[in-house]
Amino acid sequence: MIGAALPRIDGPAKLSGAAPYAADHFLPNLAYGYGVFSTIAAGRIAGIDVAKARQSPA
Repeated sequence: MIGAALPRIDGPAKLSGAAPYAADHFLPNLAYGYGVFSTIAAGRIAGIDVAKARQSPA
């Protein structure tokens, strides 16, 4: 089984553009996020300012 080809039943739909993707769905009040990564290999976080986050509507 390891290394064996698996049938891709979603292949034709993806190739033709008929497959639904996560970005195709509308969800009300959907929150988006992204990762923020440090450019410093070994550092310490001195503090986090959450004032703007607290002001945002829930």
